[in-house]
Amino acid sequence: MYAKEEGIIHNLNEIADMQGEVAKEAMANGHMDTATLSLIIAKTATEAAEIIEKQAHELEVLRAQRTKENSPATNIGKRVRLTVADDKVYIIVAEDQEKLSIKTISASPALEVNKKEVHFID
Repeated sequence: MYAKEEGIIHNLNEIADMQGEVAKEAMANGHMDTATLSLIIAKTATEAAEIIEKQAHELEVLRAQRTKENSPATNIGKRVRLTVADDKVYIIVAEDQEKLSIKTISASPALEVNKKEVHFID
């Protein structure tokens, strides 16, 4: 939550507390109209603070989701081994949602090709 939101929530809670005190004093002195108005203000301020707090939390969740979606979680370049009994080490050269394209790591130099010359296998 941002400091501005925290400040607004704090101020609304302070207003609610002050109006609650005003309402108590007004009731003790028999001023029911003032007490009623103060209670309405206190309740409204409390509800507004709760709404702002809830929306701030929802925004934090949305921001986290957007950040997660926008950051490419790629495995390209990472070394892997197959789960079958294979001692070879592979490097991931491409991936989609379900499959990886891997190449055996060897002493031979890598080939350099234009992207147009490469055909990705589903």
